[in-house]
Amino acid sequence: MEQADYALLAQIAPTVAQSAEFETGGVPWQQQTLTTGRALGRQQRAKELVAGVEQRFVQAIEQSLDAVREGRVIYWGEFSTPFAGALGYSSPLSLAFAIEHAVPRLAAALDGDPATTPG
Repeated sequence: MEQADYALLAQIAPTVAQSAEFETGGVPWQQQTLTTGRALGRQQRAKELVAGVEQRFVQAIEQSLDAVREGRVIYWGEFSTPFAGALGYSSPLSLAFAIEHAVPRLAAALDGDPATTPG
């Protein structure tokens, strides 16, 4: 963000610029969440949120590791689906949504019945 853009936005509302540590749009969701939490005075809640989503990833991987080991291929749908949108947005809420949708599909891929679809 250019200084002039920051100055203009700061006149409208409190403004937090992206760290120069990352390329434009390349801030990891964890860092973005922690920065937002700090800006809102809710650092502890932001840390809890990041830890919670990361734990959900660990649980999802543990539940679905066999699908990866076996080289299963799962059709996730078109790029216009809510699942694809959740992956693209990469916020704590959207990633949790993606995990909730991925785990049943991975389980269905492992049940041995090609007719099975996630509920």
